[in-house]
Amino acid sequence: MLEVLSAILICYFIHLSFPTYRLIWGIIYIPLVISPIREKSRVLAFSRIKANFLGAFVGFCIMIICKPTFSVFCLGAITIIIICNSIGILEMARSALLSLISVLIPHYSEPNTVIAMERIFSVTCGCLIAFLVIICFDTLVIRFSRSTPKE
Repeated sequence: MLEVLSAILICYFIHLSFPTYRLIWGIIYIPLVISPIREKSRVLAFSRIKANFLGAFVGFCIMIICKPTFSVFCLGAITIIIICNSIGILEMARSALLSLISVLIPHYSEPNTVIAMERIFSVTCGCLIAFLVIICFDTLVIRFSRSTPKE
């Protein structure tokens, strides 16, 4: 719980520091990346980061090729599911689909690649902040457990 809260606060303060960019979207990806299971937190976080990057990348490719429509959204979702299955992260497809949608939504309503690129950057920032917080907390837990005397 402290990991999620810390990562959200970091992301929010970065958003406040650069208000012209829409980095607030990075907060959405923090709970998606951070796992409540401490033993698998790094492995799960890395898989979720890959899925988020995959969704953002597919969304970016679709955005460049054509204007998103409902059928294009469906094609993007199918593409993500196929790729997630082929690289062994099918359980992370929901994260990838959320990234796809968050990248394509602004382009769907108004064809502005700058907004979509800000979302891709925001997804990346949120994922990286979450991963760095996981590493910091894991390091603190390891150091604390070593320094605590065993009874």
